[in-house]
Amino acid sequence: IKLLKKEKHHLLHTHQSKAGMIGRIAGKIVKVPVIFHTLHGPLFYKNQNIFLRNFYKFWEKILTKFTDCIISVGKDLRDYYLKEKIGDPEKYVIVRSPVHLEKLEKFSKLSKEEKIKIKKELKVEVDNPVVGWVGRMEKEKGVFIALEVAKKVIERCPSVNFLFVGKGPLLGKIKEKARELNIEKNVKFLGFRKDIERVMAIFDILFSTSEREGLSQVLVQGAKLGIPIVSFDILGAKEMVKENGFLVPFENISLMAEKIISLLKDLKNAKILGEKGKKLVGREWELKE
Repeated sequence: IKLLKKEKHHLLHTHQSKAGMIGRIAGKIVKVPVIFHTLHGPLFYKNQNIFLRNFYKFWEKILTKFTDCIISVGKDLRDYYLKEKIGDPEKYVIVRSPVHLEKLEKFSKLSKEEKIKIKKELKVEVDNPVVGWVGRMEKEKGVFIALEVAKKVIERCPSVNFLFVGKGPLLGKIKEKARELNIEKNVKFLGFRKDIERVMAIFDILFSTSEREGLSQVLVQGAKLGIPIVSFDILGAKEMVKENGFLVPFENISLMAEKIISLLKDLKNAKILGEKGKKLVGREWELKE
């Protein structure tokens, strides 16, 4: 409130849950002329504690009354909020989280020889199939669940390599869990990568275990790269996983493993399936620098 009074802003744009609540309340008190808020993901969701869910839903309804524009990263997320009677359709605008379309298009067309080169650099067995997971190493991304999925797949397909890309506060514990599950020989942790399009290009399958998203950028990248995707059926996932993969109920580890195994058993058809995802990512996602 002190800062807004001092600076006399004409427009306030808030993001995320806590900042979105506090920021908009402060903006209303100070009477900032225009208030925007961006939804990156749902503040309240299906698997949440019912008290918190109702608490956040109540506050979103109040805050939306003095929010001039609500920006959503996905259509699914917007529709979810409208279904809960949060704001009117006229207040919502869809603005995609942009990706490097040119890079993705380039790496979706790599030759077999180029993919072999990347595999060698990453010390991945050249002839083995690769299943990839990308995200922050934190509970919300379901990374421990991802390891359980990997274990079930490895038991049936012992030659498969799992690549986990990303870093975060749980990385040490996740590596320890992989050792406990006795799957460390099949699992590699690549940490944070600046060449994510290049790394994902060698994935035969992409899987996602997030418990909530607005619209996962990883799924957008995977779809544009033509990778078949297996994801939990959470908010936003159905925008990027249609004919190009499978959606499974949240936390159904066995079914997710079965879907990945079915793709591994016929990688030629899996690739054809993945190619269908390219049409889901149009110019609206283009990153303009």
